Amino acid sequence: MLIIDDLTRRFGPEAAVDRVSLAVPAGQVVGVIGPTGAGKSTLLRLINRLIDPSAGRILCDEVDVAKLNGRALRAWRSECAMIAAQFTLVGQLSATTNVLAGLLAVMPQWRSKAQIFTPRERGLALQALARVGMDHAARQPVAVLSQAGQRRVAIARALAQRPKLLLADDPLVGLDRPQATGVMAALRGINRQDGMTVICALSDPDVAMAACDRIIGMRDGRIVFDGAAATLGRKQLCNIYGGVAVDSLHLSEKLDLVSAA
Repeated sequence: MLIIDDLTRRFGPEAAVDRVSLAVPAGQVVGVIGPTGAGKSTLLRLINRLIDPSAGRILCDEVDVAKLNGRALRAWRSECAMIAAQFTLVGQLSATTNVLAGLLAVMPQWRSKAQIFTPRERGLALQALARVGMDHAARQPVAVLSQAGQRRVAIARALAQRPKLLLADDPLVGLDRPQATGVMAALRGINRQDGMTVICALSDPDVAMAACDRIIGMRDGRIVFDGAAATLGRKQLCNIYGGVAVDSLHLSEKLDLVSAA
């Protein structure tokens, strides 16, 4: 269970995340949606402790993640894997080598510096690539892969860490609808097979509704909607995005038919 309690992050006088509280049971797939600047990415970065909170708590299995530092913080970042919007793959290196890079933080320092990997670790990398349908590209430089392929490699890199919690910050940016659906299907498959908790910041509410169990809607750093994906309708989206913004989202007929009650 992940519990976020009164979490706040300020940049100067502005609160990017403003007194957010929520509980995420293990095994849920949660989509965090909202307009640009709503605080979606900041919330994920706080959970992973890439940035520190100004106030509040982040509890996982009764451990206050907000207080971790040193080796304990590195261990948390391994258990809570992050797929960033700019996923920092090294283009000239193979998909396998990029996946192995996800293990560097949990390896002995001397092996990490020399980038020496065991046969078992290489096996884990190949297994992770296979799980996202990219084992055929194991030896290819990631620079030659499509954007969707590169995102799958980034997911495999996170999987190689064997995390409890997988965070994905806008993993669909730059993808067309079929590619986006495929990437979300890969994340959903991982959730179903491993029971892994997945939290995604998503810009497309259609995809979020189709792929996630639960939707968190954010606006101005606050949660303005928290409910089952099936309950997300136009009324709720207007509260998250504003009426004019919702009209520009090109929502599917499926979403238009969801009850606004």
